[in-house]
Amino acid sequence: MKNQTIVILKITPLAQKSVEELKSTIEQLTDFALSFGGDIARLGEERIVIAPPGVKIWRGDRSSES
Repeated sequence: MKNQTIVILKITPLAQKSVEELKSTIEQLTDFALSFGGDIARLGEERIVIAPPGVKIWRGDRSSES
């Protein structure tokens, strides 16, 4: 049975510790999510969300943003 868990991570503590470490960690998480066909996105200022394959993160209508 596959694990179909959506993960929401609070990144504020890592951002307060080291911006460089935060960037590196997000790059690693992005590579990880994409490696199994998942999706990853920022969720506000303090969190990121990682979704399993088959779950697409809606990012809104970018054409209407200013």
